[in-house]
Amino acid sequence: MAFTVRDLTEIPSLKTKFLAGREGAHRALGWAHSCELAAPWEWLGRGDLLMTDGFAVPDSAEGQVAFVRQLEATGIAGVAVGEELHAPEISKEMLAEADRLSFPILSTAYDVPFIAVAQAVAQANNHAEQERMTLTMRIYEAVRQGPHDRPAEIVRRIGEDLGADLQIIDRSGEPLLDCEPLDPRLREQIIAVIDERVGSMPAVTRVPDGERQALVAPVPSSEFACLVARPRGDAIPALALLQHVGAVVALEIERRVAQQEARRRLGSELLAHLIDRRIDTESGSRRMDDFALGEGVLILLAVDAQEESSADRLDRGLRRAGVANLQLRRSNTIYALVREEAVATVETILGEGLIAGSSGPISGAGQVPDAAKEARWALDAARGRHRELAHYGHEAPPFMPRTVSEARAAADEVLGELLAYDAEHVGDLVRSLREFLVANRSWQRAAGLLGVHKQTLVYRMRRVQELTGRRLDDTDDVAQLWLALKAHDLLSEAEEPMSLR
Repeated sequence: MAFTVRDLTEIPSLKTKFLAGREGAHRALGWAHSCELAAPWEWLGRGDLLMTDGFAVPDSAEGQVAFVRQLEATGIAGVAVGEELHAPEISKEMLAEADRLSFPILSTAYDVPFIAVAQAVAQANNHAEQERMTLTMRIYEAVRQGPHDRPAEIVRRIGEDLGADLQIIDRSGEPLLDCEPLDPRLREQIIAVIDERVGSMPAVTRVPDGERQALVAPVPSSEFACLVARPRGDAIPALALLQHVGAVVALEIERRVAQQEARRRLGSELLAHLIDRRIDTESGSRRMDDFALGEGVLILLAVDAQEESSADRLDRGLRRAGVANLQLRRSNTIYALVREEAVATVETILGEGLIAGSSGPISGAGQVPDAAKEARWALDAARGRHRELAHYGHEAPPFMPRTVSEARAAADEVLGELLAYDAEHVGDLVRSLREFLVANRSWQRAAGLLGVHKQTLVYRMRRVQELTGRRLDDTDDVAQLWLALKAHDLLSEAEEPMSLR
């Protein structure tokens, strides 16, 4: 026999009596818990008795009526209010609403500690507690048995034991651990609840799901996740059981995060080796096979990542879309190697606010270094035109060469002597020229940027004019030098893009 509200009131030592809702005396009590929070239904579940000193009870009659309605809608069995403590005056409207809903409102004598009430309920429910312990053990046994390569199957089996459909979602409502997606209408409602909770989620949030309610509980993992339980019948999973499920789900999420991070690091190292020509073509192609990028036409993207969140946003989007990729971050640029057919997906992921450039088609590991230059070039064009994605060969910075070979020829023709001089004498003429032009030919400012005396800079610029045959007081010559420097830096994979300041 279930232990009911009536049974509780008939224990003389507990000195607990009805104030209203006597028609609900038959309600079964599974647990009794003291809670003084403004929304106790976020911490208690079906069949629980709420015990309060009165802090949780609203002051106004209107608030008290709404309070009773929410407790009833949640499935809480009743509320026991401590006498002569902190409760506001219980209004006749609250009592009338409790009678209408057959929702028990009890009064517990001042000299009776709530722990005595809780112990009485717990002792009366030893059998139910044993069943709960059995279910807890079955949750962890389902995890132990696996299959560990199919976490969604583990979640499904646990749901069978709890009598509920279980799904795991992220902050945007997308499924995690290969679970089935939520019904669109329920997903929207849950997202709205998550968005309202800018900080932490409560122990459980109940969201309307047709004629029933779905229970949404936070998962204690490093990545935001929620467990959604949709009961199949009248029995509602105990909150303690949902917390156990959340704990095992968190372990699986952390395991996946660790695997993905390890794979991402390996992919980053590989892409760095490919771009820097530190791996031969055969070995590079073989390792690209490990990342499902060994065959077909590829594209290298250069993504502007001056905002820290950009890298995480791109990485999450690629993983969620199942796009095979290699990623490498260098300064404020992220390089991403993907299949050509995945570029449209990347554009969707980038969305508003992110800027990127794409290389021409890549058919092998040996083409990746030039593709990095092309992608960076296209990124520069995207920045100049404020576009989300610019494609190499279609867009280029104004007055700049359109191909890598043209850029190399322009840089060699204008800067060839300077580059050779710096290489032979370990000189700094190219850098000095760049800073001088960036400083708009201000001797004092450029010298400060370089950390040299003004006369040293004057000497260096004379050598620049001698070696290049171009004058720094001639606009045409200055334009050629500047554009040649831009081409040279794009070819050299300069970490920071140049800009006139």
